[in-house]
Amino acid sequence: MTTQDRFRRRAGIYLIVLGTSMVVMSIGLLGLTAVGVQRKAAAGADDLAQARRSAQSAIEWGLQRISANANWRATYPNGTWTANQPFAKGSLSLAGVDPTDGNLANDPLDPLTMTGTGTKGQATYRLRVALTAETRALTSLDVPLHAGGNIAFSSAMVSADGPISSNGSIGAATGSQVNADVEAVGKVTGGNYLSSTTSPITPREMPDPAGVFDYYINNGTVIPFTSLPRKLVTFERVLSSVVLSPTLNTFGAVNAQGIYVINCAGADLFVANSQIIGTLLVLDPGPNSKISGNMNFQVGLSGLPSLLVRGNICTDMSTAPDVTKLIGQLTGTTGLVTINPVGQPLRMDGLFYVSGNLTPTGGTLPIIGALVVGGAFTWSGTLSLTYDSQFRDNPPPGWLAPPDMVVTDGSWTPVVN
Repeated sequence: MTTQDRFRRRAGIYLIVLGTSMVVMSIGLLGLTAVGVQRKAAAGADDLAQARRSAQSAIEWGLQRISANANWRATYPNGTWTANQPFAKGSLSLAGVDPTDGNLANDPLDPLTMTGTGTKGQATYRLRVALTAETRALTSLDVPLHAGGNIAFSSAMVSADGPISSNGSIGAATGSQVNADVEAVGKVTGGNYLSSTTSPITPREMPDPAGVFDYYINNGTVIPFTSLPRKLVTFERVLSSVVLSPTLNTFGAVNAQGIYVINCAGADLFVANSQIIGTLLVLDPGPNSKISGNMNFQVGLSGLPSLLVRGNICTDMSTAPDVTKLIGQLTGTTGLVTINPVGQPLRMDGLFYVSGNLTPTGGTLPIIGALVVGGAFTWSGTLSLTYDSQFRDNPPPGWLAPPDMVVTDGSWTPVVN
């Protein structure tokens, strides 16, 4: 072998080794590149997963704000609620819109669509959910008797087929007997309670005293206060020996819903010996105003309250029932007609609401329905309460709680740009 041959042989071996090394190096570089790609892919997947969680967290934040703020429709705009808030090394945003008319504030029953956006690194994820307004009654309609203030029983015999509750305290003086479950935000004291007593409780929701009367004022037929006759001796105005219903009005035009409004403007009113089939609304009665025995209240055609009083009023149920009264309009002729016949001496059916205090001068009061008093309720005599759930199940105007916003089943949807 010549020197030249040996050189060529060595050069060939070198080239082979060099080529092999380059192949090995290329494979290594490819491996490193693949690892880098995999790491980037893994990081991208992690970022996307975090962005998805952030979008969901944005919506959960919105749901919490709605739950905590009864006036959320006025607080938050139709659009962006929060934008690019730092969260989990990324950010989140939330938008809320009314899909019906683009105005969240104009109707408490309008639906809501929330879109949450989460970002992390280069990843962005959007999630959308629909909510509907679910109506319910104020919780004060869950029981046969509820008072916003204190309840006091004095020489009272009380029975009810549901709880008697107060956002204040309940007390029963010596000589009283209460055959009903009793519950109060404050204390329950004294008396002979034959059933359970519970305190404290969560306050029950009351109607807004500034707005609960609006529907009835706007849709009622006014009976002019000066058109009412005066009572002998004491001279207060009297609503007595009359019938008010969707088809009858002693004082003029009838109201199709049976809503009749008397504005006392601070003067005294005496209501007695009459039949109300519908809603009687008494506004601002004077300090000596009174609802007497021999009354017949019945729920009207629309399922509205039977009696609404804006202010304080007294009840006097000591007048003997079963008395025949002059109510000619019941028959269309002048004659003696018994409003409360034997076996049904006093009928008080429906929802009864007094925004102020309700106090008695004695007697017997049977109520079928619900009694809600905004202020204090004081009772002496016999009180019988039979609960009717129709007002809770179908709340009349003014008795709806702020609606609960409920997530629509199957509405969670990712948003694709």
